[in-house]
Amino acid sequence: MHRDPRLVIMPFTGKRLGGSHISGLVLADGLRQRFDLNSVIVAPEKSEVTDFARGMGFTTIDSGAAPSNRAYDPLGALLGFRSRYSMLSRLKDGAVLHVNDMSALPIWGPAARLIGIPVIHHDRANGRKFPKCLAIQIAEHVISISSFCYASLACVGEHRKTLVTDPFKYPDTPPPSELKNAILQEMGANDDCILIGFSGNFWERKRPVFFLETARILAARNPRLRFVIFGRPGDISEARMQDLIQQMQLGAVCLLAGFRTPADNNIAALDILAMPAITEPFGRTPVEALLLGVPYVATDDAGHSEILEKWAGGVGVPLNADPEEFANVIERMITSTDQIALSLDDRRLIATELSPTSHAEAVMQVYRKFGDRFARGEMSGSETGHSPGAV
Repeated sequence: MHRDPRLVIMPFTGKRLGGSHISGLVLADGLRQRFDLNSVIVAPEKSEVTDFARGMGFTTIDSGAAPSNRAYDPLGALLGFRSRYSMLSRLKDGAVLHVNDMSALPIWGPAARLIGIPVIHHDRANGRKFPKCLAIQIAEHVISISSFCYASLACVGEHRKTLVTDPFKYPDTPPPSELKNAILQEMGANDDCILIGFSGNFWERKRPVFFLETARILAARNPRLRFVIFGRPGDISEARMQDLIQQMQLGAVCLLAGFRTPADNNIAALDILAMPAITEPFGRTPVEALLLGVPYVATDDAGHSEILEKWAGGVGVPLNADPEEFANVIERMITSTDQIALSLDDRRLIATELSPTSHAEAVMQVYRKFGDRFARGEMSGSETGHSPGAV
């Protein structure tokens, strides 16, 4: 009796593409490669995740809802329930609902549970707030991306949660020197300058202002240093960042580059990546850096601590460090990047460990906990003449 799912349904609610969307779609790609398992992406038609999914060759379905980035949307969970129920009913045979962001769980989870589709939530958050603990009970099983996130799931029983590190594709970028020179030319800087970068949206937790304060200290010490910031507004606006750059007299040495893809190209252009974020659930960016051989400086906290301890490739700075201490570590790193960056052999080993297909195998083990329901779906599909998973 067939015990694997035959379709993965991944719903998203937001307009913008973020780390959880990328991780979810990389997982879907791994499932496709390793198990020939199809995924269908359900999202607002006019959203970056829909465009990204189509670019990866996935079938997409318009959710029929306007994009929303609210973490908890009780009204959204009620409106459109009938249409979601109808859509999932057509896809139910052999299907699993795999939710990659918390906002989609209370919206899509109840209909799936009512129909009998297994509901998996992939938790990439870092909080223990009451609404999250309430909403996460909708899921029948929770996949957590780091020990830090796993520990925050005290409201989920041990039998209902599994730790699986996020997947990463081995980076394939143009020559780093070409990428770096393109950034330096955009800044009007000489090609012998040293490029230090920040990659992340402008949330207080990511500490982009802390990065600017660090850049101001470093710029005063070394005229060869240049700084680039990749990202877009969060609770800090782009105008605010531009104002701070001018106030700190960094206009000639710091480029606010905006949101650019692919992210690997942004990081590959750097000599050093600075990651001052705190309470990071895991952090795709440091892992992308170590796979590219770009040394990084990160706050030694939460998910960053796990990455530093397990794979190295960078240097940790204490959680209570101020911008000057952060700058001191970067300054020392400038002369020792070759000793800190991982060897090509080490990077390849880590890439194999974190590959989409390895990740897909671990996730499939979670799916197989519900194998009896997939088997029933197969029988139902064959009896009715319906092709399970047909979209």
